[in-house]
Amino acid sequence: MAVTATVTSVHVSERAGAYLAVVKIAILNQTFPPDVVASAQYVGDLAKELCALGHDVTVIASRRGYDDTSARFPASAHWHGVRVLRVGGSGFGKGARWRRAADFSSFLLTCWFRLLRQGRFSVVVALTSPPLVSFLAALFVRLRGGRLVLWVLDLNPDAAVAAGWMRSDSVATRVLEFCLAYSLRTAEQVVVLDRFMKARVDLKLATTA
Repeated sequence: MAVTATVTSVHVSERAGAYLAVVKIAILNQTFPPDVVASAQYVGDLAKELCALGHDVTVIASRRGYDDTSARFPASAHWHGVRVLRVGGSGFGKGARWRRAADFSSFLLTCWFRLLRQGRFSVVVALTSPPLVSFLAALFVRLRGGRLVLWVLDLNPDAAVAAGWMRSDSVATRVLEFCLAYSLRTAEQVVVLDRFMKARVDLKLATTA
């Protein structure tokens, strides 16, 4: 399993498209255009280029805006050839950690059930917003088959511990560590932001092998 560092702009080459050689691709991320947060833009670029290469792309994202949770997007749409499915969830916002946790949990629950209704995908691309969405993707490919590509934009629980939001010895931290390790072991390809994140991911892979 390869870990690849990449820049933030997305370009899928003809060679990469041939390597994937897929019929159906699912991309899981909390945000997607017209939401303007960074991960939404990255996923939009990736999905659009994969469609241009002739692939059948489905994105599952949240109906709510990320920064403005009162913003609502259509439950289903087509965007530059991409099939976009949006799921509901709570909209408590980011004013407190419990609010974030509730919003993340409700999105993960509805995302999981929507994903199960879609059948099998040849490739599932999972980002890291919310943190456990890659774990859902790993469970899904174990259950239904296909390949998992993990695109790591945020490395949690490492980032949360470093920011002081979580204790390194807490139960929640250990749960996130387990889920991340499971996702990394399941993935056939891991894409990270830079060489520093690559070094941390390589270390995690070495210690969980």
